[in-house]
Amino acid sequence: MKRGHSCISNQSNHRLARRAGVKRMSALIYQQTRAVLKFFVRNLVQDALKHTLSTQTGKKCQRWMPSTR
Repeated sequence: MKRGHSCISNQSNHRLARRAGVKRMSALIYQQTRAVLKFFVRNLVQDALKHTLSTQTGKKCQRWMPSTR
């Protein structure tokens, strides 16, 4: 992910919120949403990588579920 630049525009953030039923948003919500989405995507990619690596080595792995850290 880029550093120093927002990867998700305010307009994309607003569209996502509208789909979820939000009518109005505070200006601070945009930054918080970016942080939460970045955390979620990072954990999702890490879990997918762990799952892929464990299946390639032939080890039996636990049932795969995204982490909820």
